[in-house]
Amino acid sequence: MKPRPESAHAGASAGSVPAEEEASARRVPTSETVEAQSVRAYRNFCLWIGHYFVLLTLYRWFLSRPELLKRVLVLESLVAMGLFYGAGLLIHRLAPRMGGLENFGLMLLAFALGNNVFLMAWLPGEVQLANFVLVQVVAAVVLRSTWRFALSQCLCLGLALFSLARWVDPRVVVGNLFLVLSSLLLSTLIWVYLNRLISALTLLREKDKVILRQRSRLVRDLRESLANVRTLRGLIPICAHCKRVRDDAGFWQQVEAYLHERSEAKFSHSICPSCMVDVAEDMRRMGIPWKSARRP
Repeated sequence: MKPRPESAHAGASAGSVPAEEEASARRVPTSETVEAQSVRAYRNFCLWIGHYFVLLTLYRWFLSRPELLKRVLVLESLVAMGLFYGAGLLIHRLAPRMGGLENFGLMLLAFALGNNVFLMAWLPGEVQLANFVLVQVVAAVVLRSTWRFALSQCLCLGLALFSLARWVDPRVVVGNLFLVLSSLLLSTLIWVYLNRLISALTLLREKDKVILRQRSRLVRDLRESLANVRTLRGLIPICAHCKRVRDDAGFWQQVEAYLHERSEAKFSHSICPSCMVDVAEDMRRMGIPWKSARRP
């Protein structure tokens, strides 16, 4: 049996560890950025709202009465459907031109507020106030910037109070003030909670990145260490007389050269005490002065 270094096996086992790390990293969807996930969420939201207005348009066309009111409501549904479908399909082009997703979300909220004011003008009633409350809550969910959130809440409150005072009996404005203020408080609580949650998730994500980098560094160091470990195993053919070793090519070479080629070992030469007596005797026989290093 020929001797075989274990370095090949060590390298293979060490190489499989980073491969497993890379495979597990590919399985985890961490390559998608938060921006890309937000874009997909906005697009899906706009498309679902568009689907809703499709059903609402059909409902109003076949079931609304009277005829004039039906046409107005159908027109309002078609306009809203076109706006949300267009926003969902063109978000990749609109968001960068508008300065980011936050401004894009503010634009969608402006669409919703305009739609609410339109409905309040054509169908005056306190029941329309629920639409403004819904926009307030959605603003707390989709907006993370402080000034944009404050702007959206001011717009919602201002347009809601204006619509109530303009198209509904002004005396009901005071009665609905509790609903307006409670929706503002609820939206603020949701906004604060989501901001803290996102901050915590972002911190955990950064910690995961640091741990992954440290783990990759340890795996790389382990791979390098295992690559430097070379162990000889098996039967080594050695001469019983001169102690030379036969290599794979059939040549005989010194033990030092053989081991040096197949390991990281280095040799320093000296004479052991048992051989020193024979060496001294040979030196005296040849007439060479010999001074023993041993002390009596």
